[in-house]
Amino acid sequence: MNQLTNRELLLLEENLKMEASMATFAQSCVHLISDPQLRALCQRIAQDHHNDYQGLSRYINMRNM
Repeated sequence: MNQLTNRELLLLEENLKMEASMATFAQSCVHLISDPQLRALCQRIAQDHHNDYQGLSRYINMRNM
């Protein structure tokens, strides 16, 4: 398997930071919203971004071994 170029790695790491930030933001919204449907939506969004973060992280680690 080919290793990532420095540019590809930097772009993926930037994407990781964005996914982590979005997950944190959505999770913080959960604590501010009283409407149950909106809370559930924010929780799903936070989980989706967390899952994306984990997937990107695994991909980077797998490709750079």
